[in-house]
Amino acid sequence: EICDINGVCVDAAEDEFFRLTTKEGKLTVEREVVRTEQLDFSPILQFEQDPVQILDALLPLYLNSQILRALQESLASELAARMTA
Repeated sequence: EICDINGVCVDAAEDEFFRLTTKEGKLTVEREVVRTEQLDFSPILQFEQDPVQILDALLPLYLNSQILRALQESLASELAARMTA
């Protein structure tokens, strides 16, 4: 079962499989219903990581982007100063 943010749910247990083939020069469509087994899990299951792990992963990316931004602004400032000189 797949639910959107508004709570509207669609049962996705029965998927359809479409096969487009040509027989005698004509395009035909073959449909198969594929049964999938539903996994049982708790709807209260949370997939949140430890805040320390999230910070350890994001902090290097943030610092790298800030250093890159500072270098780009420095280069742009230098080039603007050369153009006005």
